[in-house]
Amino acid sequence: AVSSFLFGSQVSNWLNRWRNPDYIQGMETDDNHQDESSQSQKINAISPIIVYPNLRTVHHRCPTIFSGKTLPFIILAALFVLFFIGDFTMAIPFYRQMWLSALFAPMGTLLRWKLSELNVHRVGQSLEWFPWGTFVANVVGSTVSILFLGFEQRIGSEWGQAISGAIRVGFAGSLSTVSTFVKELVALNRQYPNDAKAYYYGFSSLFISVVVSLIVYSTIVRP
Repeated sequence: AVSSFLFGSQVSNWLNRWRNPDYIQGMETDDNHQDESSQSQKINAISPIIVYPNLRTVHHRCPTIFSGKTLPFIILAALFVLFFIGDFTMAIPFYRQMWLSALFAPMGTLLRWKLSELNVHRVGQSLEWFPWGTFVANVVGSTVSILFLGFEQRIGSEWGQAISGAIRVGFAGSLSTVSTFVKELVALNRQYPNDAKAYYYGFSSLFISVVVSLIVYSTIVRP
């Protein structure tokens, strides 16, 4: 995941340079006294509408449908209806789990959003660099996921297993995050190049999640 993040950053920089050579050249001329890290931050900050100018035309023709606030809800509603119809017409368990997951996903997303405030308002002075919000979200998400995975071993009804799986996929999946976790690892490694803070954060997140999940799962499935 870390390698993919770094590779994607390099590809994004290359695309911006290739799509906007005049813009990039002018920016580098103005900032020739700044270091390479500052230049890469400005390149990353370029709006996607510059990289993909055709999107501007589509947005002007259909401003309501293709706006950033409306389009995700339209896609979500369409998928929800398709999965719901597929469940009751073809009786496929996967479709049932998907539309049920869509009901639990907003709760996990909202909790993830509230926990992210801990990343801004640091807890304690000695650990003010530690992303507590992401840490708590991943530990709780892993625990909830393994908890209901254990319940599925004891639930016999199809609806019970579908709801349990929906909580794992919808709620716990929306609560936990790999992308932010990887981004924070890379950021800590760059911010503290001579310190092991990134390794402390990564190891503690994985270790505590695994230990807590192992205890919870073994307690449930143990006869």
